[in-house]
Amino acid sequence: MPSRSMSTGLAAIALALAALTFAAPGNVARADKNLDESCHKPVWLEDDQAYLPHAAKRVKQARRLRVVALGSSSTVGTGGSGAAAAWPARLQSELARRLPEIEVSILNKALPRQSVRQMIDRMTADVEAERPDLVIWEAGTSEAVRAVDPDLLSDGLLEGIDRLTQRGVDVILMDMQYARPTARVINFDPYVEAMSQAGLIRNVYVFARHAVMREWVEDEHVDFSDKQGAESIALADRVYACIASFLADVIAASLNR
Repeated sequence: MPSRSMSTGLAAIALALAALTFAAPGNVARADKNLDESCHKPVWLEDDQAYLPHAAKRVKQARRLRVVALGSSSTVGTGGSGAAAAWPARLQSELARRLPEIEVSILNKALPRQSVRQMIDRMTADVEAERPDLVIWEAGTSEAVRAVDPDLLSDGLLEGIDRLTQRGVDVILMDMQYARPTARVINFDPYVEAMSQAGLIRNVYVFARHAVMREWVEDEHVDFSDKQGAESIALADRVYACIASFLADVIAASLNR
C-alpha cells in the first residue's frame, strides 16, 4: 500500500497535470503569438480521417451532427479561462465554420479527474440519454497518474466503445496531454499505446493529442511549464483552440469523404 506521503505526491502530480498551465520559456507572449498564427499543425496529422459511418449518415439525411465530449479535466477546460474556451466549445465553432449547412451541437459531459471506469458508469445518464451521433472520448490521464495496469485502460475503452457502437454511436478517442514536468514523473507511453491498441482493435480513430503537444515542445514552439497567471491562462486557451481546430479538420474530412 502506498505511504501517505506517496499518495499525497501522486495527488499533487494529478492536480498539476489536470490543471496544465502553459508558458513559453522567458516569453509567454511569443509562444501565444506562434500558436495564434499557425497552431503548428504536424505534417503527419494532415491526412488523418476517422471512420464515422453513423455520423456521416445523420449529416447526409438530417443535416445535423450531435456530439458528446466525454472526458476529465482537460475536457472540462481546466487551466484555461472557462468552459467557453475549452476544446469542446471551440470544436463546435470550428465545425460550424467548416460545415456551414449542418446544425452542429457539442455537449460537454466531462468531469475532473475521472477514470475510464467512472466514465463508463455514467454513460447511461450523461451520454446515451443525449442520443449523440458521435462521442469524442478523452481518457487515460487518471490511469497514468495512478499507475493503473494499462490493460485495464484498454479493456475499459473496448467495453465503452462496444457499448456505444451497439447503439449506433460513432467514437473518436483522444489521448493525454504532454508536458515535460509531468512526463518526468509519469510514464505515459504505456497508456498512449493502450489507447492506440484499443483504437486499432475496434477501428476507432485515436486523436494523438499527446504526440501533437510533444512535437510542439520538442520543436520549441511552446514550453508547458508550471506557471500561474493571466498569461498562462491565455496560452492554455490557445492550446485548446489549436487542438479543436486540428480535430475539426479530421472530423470534417471524415464526414465529407
